[in-house]
This record gives sequence, structure tokens and C-alpha cells, in this order.
Amino acid sequence: MMRILLAGFFAMLATLAQANSDATWHRGVDRGVLIGAVTTDVGTFLGFFCAPSREPKLSFLLLRPAILTNPIHYDEKVMDMRFVIDGERFDLPGKAEDGELYIENKDYNLTLQFERIIAALIDADNVSVAIPVKHWSEKIPVDGASEALDGLLAPCL
Repeated sequence: MMRILLAGFFAMLATLAQANSDATWHRGVDRGVLIGAVTTDVGTFLGFFCAPSREPKLSFLLLRPAILTNPIHYDEKVMDMRFVIDGERFDLPGKAEDGELYIENKDYNLTLQFERIIAALIDADNVSVAIPVKHWSEKIPVDGASEALDGLLAPCL
């Protein structure tokens, strides 16, 4: 079910990306799901999602880097995602599936981490995201992050 919902989100985000070919954060709504996302110049997608009408409410983070494009090697693997935002490190437990790293906000600790990460992104000057086990990292643009992310997850908390 989640994969079907994500297909619609990516179609909407692809439209946003075509309209705004620069690597800036964008905010959108699709079928009642709030989305704050960015696609980097090299094609890495990073997005925060909030589905307040779903019961229980759902928020999650999705990273789609080129390094995970071979699902044979990475499906169902647990991998951490690391944000480094202005020198501060945030590690989140994720699951690789279909070329994506998915982190669902399942408990209060993750809720706090999501809130801290978004607050840091809103005011950030320098951001990178990494998958340490794959020795991969990439700089993430900060332009538009404040507008795209401010208050995004509030309806899901």
C-alpha cells in the first residue's frame, strides 16, 4: 500500500522538479499527504512526508540515491542514514528497499530526531547526507528548505 502511495508522490514531485529544475527544496500536497523534498543536481531525492489523515498518523523520510539502484544487493537491508548539518551529526535507522532508504517515524525517539533534523535544516548553511555502510555521502542544497519544511510534520505529531 505504501509503495502505491509513493508512486503518486513521485509523479507529483517529478512535475515539481521539471517546473523548477534547480536543486531547491519544494513543498507540495498529494492526496492529503504533505511533502517537503529536494532533488540534487546529480539526481538524489530526499523527502519528508506527513500523512495526517492516515490512522495512525504517519510521517517518514525517504532517500533515493543512485548508489542503491541495484535492488538485488540492497533490498530488505537495514542501513543507517546520517545527516551532518552545520557540523552536527544525526543518525537514523533505515531500511533499503527498491533503491530507496526508508525511515518511518515509529516512536517518540524518532519523532524527536525528525523534529531536530528539520529544525536544523531550516537554519542550515551546510548539509550532507550519508549512508556510512556504503561509504557514500552527498551535499544537500539548503535553498528553500525553510519554506518547504517549516511546520511540515506538525499535523503528524
